[in-house]
Amino acid sequence: MNLVKLQEIGKDYQAGENVISPLIDLNFEINDNDRLIIYGKSGSGKTTLLNILSTLEIPSNGSMIFADKLIDSLSDKELSNLRLNDIGVVFQSHHLLEEFSLHENIILPGSINHNLDNDFANFLIEKLKISDRKDHLPDQLSGGERQRCAIARALINKPKLLVMDEPTGDLDRNTSDEVMELIDDVFNEIDISVVIATHDENLKFKPNSKYLLEQGKLNLIQG
Repeated sequence: MNLVKLQEIGKDYQAGENVISPLIDLNFEINDNDRLIIYGKSGSGKTTLLNILSTLEIPSNGSMIFADKLIDSLSDKELSNLRLNDIGVVFQSHHLLEEFSLHENIILPGSINHNLDNDFANFLIEKLKISDRKDHLPDQLSGGERQRCAIARALINKPKLLVMDEPTGDLDRNTSDEVMELIDDVFNEIDISVVIATHDENLKFKPNSKYLLEQGKLNLIQG
């Protein structure tokens, strides 16, 4: 079943007297339980595309449909609820709250919407192998542990879609492989669509389709 549909999406930025267009009339679909990876050089527009998918940015033209809802037609409250409940985002920088423990960071989105599933929180913490670190503050965690915390936080509300922007960009190869293997184990046990944007062609992830973003267009390269 179709979850997300982007139609003729464009994005323009003003840079002095010039206009930069990282996305040009882009079409893209995400189905339920898809595992998709988007490759592209730095500056190719990967982050812009993920920001539009996660509704953090508004396209300059075109439309986005999410779970049969036209994003342009949603009120601010409806859009906020969509972001909180249906879309999880993992950034390259973790954006953890430094004064909160690992466990508190993970459960925060569930506490906000008053729908926290403690059993699911414990499942994520166990699966991502951070149970022995749950009372530690972010500055007491390794880079891999911080990223696993950010991933668990993005999943805590059981979103329909997870978008990940260079999820292992700050990690060494061994740590990157370990984190991705643990994430894959989680994905195998939950219903979720996943889109990862990366420049790492050796990322340990098993997508059903691979895309290359260049010159504002997405080209299917496998799948």
